[in-house]
Amino acid sequence: MLREFNKLCKEKTLCEIYTDAADTNTFGVGLILACDEEFYILNCVDKYGFYDGVTCALIADVYRISTDTVYLKEISKLADYNKVSLEDKTSYCDNLIIGFLNRIKNEKRICAIELCESDCDDVYGRITEVDSTQEIIKIATVDSHGQNDGITVIDIKSVSEVYYRTRYTERLEALNGQEQ
Repeated sequence: MLREFNKLCKEKTLCEIYTDAADTNTFGVGLILACDEEFYILNCVDKYGFYDGVTCALIADVYRISTDTVYLKEISKLADYNKVSLEDKTSYCDNLIIGFLNRIKNEKRICAIELCESDCDDVYGRITEVDSTQEIIKIATVDSHGQNDGITVIDIKSVSEVYYRTRYTERLEALNGQEQ
């Protein structure tokens, strides 16, 4: 699968990424911006052709990738109509997850983090520290209403997916009201 990710990243091809084996009709859509041996970064678009954030997730969770489908052609038309560009010139360090977490920290944005391949968002909040030496991240957490909810320390090795700049995380930012 890594070879396919590298190819799609290089070609900048819109694709469907399937990761939920319990619901095989569910998939994410976007452009693969980068990948390493373990993770990929996907610039996402929703079913209406609007930008829907950036995801960094485990390649091992992907069981299917589709390109050139009728659905993707529709999404591409909608994105063009909405003047949405999924291109991103951000460069990442060799360790993709560390680079992605640092990007979120530096932008001071609220993110969602899935841990231990739980298939749910386990933590929401702003990353305050990424310590690649101790392999931990510290997060100022928020609850589902955007209210501050303490500090959480996470082992980086337990992270299976991170996303931010989505409609949901931006909703939490608006409710939280803190300056970015």
